[in-house]
Amino acid sequence: MGPTIIGLTQAGYRVIAPDQIGFGKSSKPNVSYHFDNLAANTKALLNALQINHVSVIANSMGGMLGIRFSRLYPQTVQKLVLENPLGLEDYSKDIPPQDNDNLLKLEMAQTETSYRRFLQSYFPNWKSGYEKFVEVYVRVQKGPDYPAYAQTSVLTYQMIAEKPVVNDLPSLQMPVLLIIGQQDRTVFGRRFAPPEAVKSLGNFPELGKKAQKVIPNATLVPIDNVGHVPHVEVPVLYVNTVVQFLNQPQ
Repeated sequence: MGPTIIGLTQAGYRVIAPDQIGFGKSSKPNVSYHFDNLAANTKALLNALQINHVSVIANSMGGMLGIRFSRLYPQTVQKLVLENPLGLEDYSKDIPPQDNDNLLKLEMAQTETSYRRFLQSYFPNWKSGYEKFVEVYVRVQKGPDYPAYAQTSVLTYQMIAEKPVVNDLPSLQMPVLLIIGQQDRTVFGRRFAPPEAVKSLGNFPELGKKAQKVIPNATLVPIDNVGHVPHVEVPVLYVNTVVQFLNQPQ
């Protein structure tokens, strides 16, 4: 995220990068999580900062929140950038419901090796520089707050599983930029999906095309040889693409 913030700032934009409740260094209450609530929190933050209009940039699960925020507060969102967002398909159709206790058991059993393997699925080409993301996780895991972190991971899993946003896409009236790494095959809840279902899930090149068709004012920018996080893999290209989109008159 750092290069994106720097690049946008250098292009003349003010950047606000909040930790959502349940993520980063924000509090992690043991409550039911909902994208509507996270969106309301974000709107409250903007109100406190006296900001009336924003462009939203969102990746992965954040893409689901970006979609919901833009649908709930369309007068606030001038433009929306979706970078390999989750939620372009309804996972509940193929992923069986999971029990919280089992999810927590799996999270607590995570190791440095298994977490690295999980992250490697995001990158078609793993580089030594990406080890810093593993190191952050290891530090969290060894810290006193890890039980709360693990519990929140379970609760936010359920939010993604139970609160699809794909049906919100046709309601997005603002200009939308879809930046899609073409090597991305991320499937939320992959380990729980039947083998046959996995074959049809997570096809981001096709999901990007489908999203472009149903979003009224969408531009699709496919990026070859890139996976789930283009802003990490090709930061200069990513920032240039976003800035060009933001600079275009509406």
